[in-house]
Amino acid sequence: MRRVEEQEAATATPTFVWRIPNTPNGRCSGVAAQNRDCLHVDPPTGQFRYFSTNPSHTPVAATVRDMGVTQQRVWWSWHDNNSTVFVWGSVDRVRKSVRMTMLQRTSTTTTRSTRSREGTP
Repeated sequence: MRRVEEQEAATATPTFVWRIPNTPNGRCSGVAAQNRDCLHVDPPTGQFRYFSTNPSHTPVAATVRDMGVTQQRVWWSWHDNNSTVFVWGSVDRVRKSVRMTMLQRTSTTTTRSTRSREGTP
């Protein structure tokens, strides 16, 4: 009887950066100053950046300790050290959807921003 050795197939995970405009007017580029209403997700380094529609706002950017990456999905949650900004997000390559929720708290208000987009990479 001949013995056949089986090798476990490696799981293909994303090795690139997604630049996802939120609206048709959203602009995404490699130059930070030119981005508006855009989400950058970098699975290999576990980073994300969100550029709002307001050019004077500083983008929310962070390295996420627990970014999950599979062949189909990338998901993350993050909060700043002062617990004033909370972000949850996911990109699904098979369903072609992007979802992100960001909460920003101040001493008097809480602002919630939600992104949801279909038809992404």
